[in-house]
Amino acid sequence: MIIFDFSMELIYTICEVNSLSNNFSNDEKFYFENFADSGKYSESLFEPIIIDDSINVSLADINNLNIIINDDECSDSYIEAICQQLDVLGIVYAFSKQEDNINSENSTIITLDQQYVAGPKVSIIGSYENNRGDNSDALALAMETSFRANGIASSGVFCGRRGYRQSSTDTITTRIPTPTEDTIPTDFDTSFVTISFGTDIPSAESVANVIVGGLGRYLAYINSRGNADLLYRAGANDSIENLAEHFGSSSFEVSNLNGISDAIPCDESIINPIEYDSPIFDKNIPVKVREFENNMSLK
Repeated sequence: MIIFDFSMELIYTICEVNSLSNNFSNDEKFYFENFADSGKYSESLFEPIIIDDSINVSLADINNLNIIINDDECSDSYIEAICQQLDVLGIVYAFSKQEDNINSENSTIITLDQQYVAGPKVSIIGSYENNRGDNSDALALAMETSFRANGIASSGVFCGRRGYRQSSTDTITTRIPTPTEDTIPTDFDTSFVTISFGTDIPSAESVANVIVGGLGRYLAYINSRGNADLLYRAGANDSIENLAEHFGSSSFEVSNLNGISDAIPCDESIINPIEYDSPIFDKNIPVKVREFENNMSLK
């Protein structure tokens, strides 16, 4: 008898499925018809392969991340509703308002904002500095993936927010660090990300689901790949070639993943194609968080 589980697939060869299909129940036939052509099957009927395509993390491990939810110019009612949903999902966190309680080492800080961006979409804002010794890059990409997985439009991941900086001749608009990044010492092993909402405000429930799913992806990444340079803020003299050398990749991979073919705009966020090639950043893979009531599955 074949036992089906929501997180695992037991798969055989197409030939063997066809030859033995008369011995299968209707449910088993449906299963093989839908999965046998996926390319994931064993060489022998007697050597089944168990494939787990989910990101499976525990709620306890997520809560060990020392989560801080930081309110940076969100409406009081909106952030309160998001926090209430996080409470329902079992997330343990400290609360901060406008960076008043985030100067904490070994923490994971999620800042929620409604001021930094214009337009309808959500923006994910990560580190401005390229040389911080934390996992903020992974946290930013995990959150962006979680938004896509939940069907919420994102304008992308950015290295710092748009702001004004006084130059020797004029005031220019450029990328600058978020207040969250400015508050955290560079030598702290503290990861942070800012989620800035546009004019199309997602529901509080969906944002809470995104946060938990993003934390699950983030945790799975740092457990499997460790601290890595996932995002790089391009400088005025950077080229596709030197960024490919920086990442240990090829120019084609850098340009293809990031959608650039010629000059790189200064302050552009460039994703490392080597490290980004991970199932954790595949929006179609579900995130299953154990220990939830009714065994909830999040994206």
